[in-house]
Amino acid sequence: MPDAGRGPFLVAVADRPAAIINSAEQERSARRFDLVEARVDLFAQQSLDGCAHDCARLQASGTPVILTIRSAAQGGRFDGPDAARLSAFSAAIASRWTNGSVRGISPAAIARSTACSTVGENVCAGRV
Repeated sequence: MPDAGRGPFLVAVADRPAAIINSAEQERSARRFDLVEARVDLFAQQSLDGCAHDCARLQASGTPVILTIRSAAQGGRFDGPDAARLSAFSAAIASRWTNGSVRGISPAAIARSTACSTVGENVCAGRV
């Protein structure tokens, strides 16, 4: 995990599953970033299908991965209902992938439908 006292952090933004897979295949020392934001709303299929395992590999190697599915109102490309976004987060957590940005979905809805606890309005932290 990055040392918060060290700052600033470099964030890699993954706009497709191949970026997650390629990052997971790199040695930790070769990665030029501190954490990865998986922008699922930018993925062609808007799901973690095919790369959830690689998100977990990155996490296990010490590179945090933050899952985001940004709605159009948040500057993203996801235009489906909140229930579909919540379903995608639930699937990620069920596959043992644990960090996600859930802005715009009520923390109570997340807690009811997933195995995670909420941290504020924007982040869900699940079990490892």
